Amino acid sequence: MVISIRIEVRGIANRLARSRTSASSEQQLAQLPTSARTRRHAWQVRELRDSTKGLYAVHDDWLAVRRALPASGRPGTEAFDEPLAESYAEAWHYLDQWAIHGQALFAINALAQKRPKASAPALVTAPPVPKAAPASSAARRWCA
Repeated sequence: MVISIRIEVRGIANRLARSRTSASSEQQLAQLPTSARTRRHAWQVRELRDSTKGLYAVHDDWLAVRRALPASGRPGTEAFDEPLAESYAEAWHYLDQWAIHGQALFAINALAQKRPKASAPALVTAPPVPKAAPASSAARRWCA
């Protein structure tokens, strides 16, 4: 059980740390008209951004603790597993926020996809060039 939780939390935290989805959603939200729905989504995106920052902080704390472990502090020992469990316990709140509010990212993207695109400006075409009048026989003789 502990091993599967470790793998799951580590995998989720790594994916969240690498993702820039909340920033993309903030950009999409800025382009949508303001409504109660978009205000709610904006709040959810802020929660996700704050949770991601929290996950970064928990991860940095864990790295500092791991560096401070004695050489005997290996996985499977109490010296290693106890601080790791504490780190996971700290991360659960942030992961829970992602579980609660993560769907907002999909909803924002769907709203952005449905939004009518601004029509491209009409291309201005130049008027047709008038055909040159056929040269008279006098003009042809003079040019020749």
